[in-house]
Amino acid sequence: MPAGHREGGEGVRGAAAREVAVVVAVTVAPDDLGVVGVMHRRESDHERIDGFLAARAWSGEPTSAEPARCAELVWAPLDAPPDDTVPYVAQALADYCRGVRYRPCGRDDSRPPSP
Repeated sequence: MPAGHREGGEGVRGAAAREVAVVVAVTVAPDDLGVVGVMHRRESDHERIDGFLAARAWSGEPTSAEPARCAELVWAPLDAPPDDTVPYVAQALADYCRGVRYRPCGRDDSRPPSP
């Protein structure tokens, strides 16, 4: 699953389209990307809000354009990702398969934050 970060001034879909081109050498139009999940996660030294998008269409044949970071690409069922899938990505795929589109960061998001 291609991943990356937004660069200054980019929208979420534009950033995702750029990262897909960089990571798997495929061209996807930003308008062909739809948000399928959001995850708020906490690491030991920072927090992240991850967006997960799916492409309705693309051109090109996916290949590992960054072999030092990704040795191989495989097509796998969404409900059975490879064993070495990054844990939060595996969780996002499981959430998607169960229809969960938002995963909070283990806190009650219904209450406003404390001052």
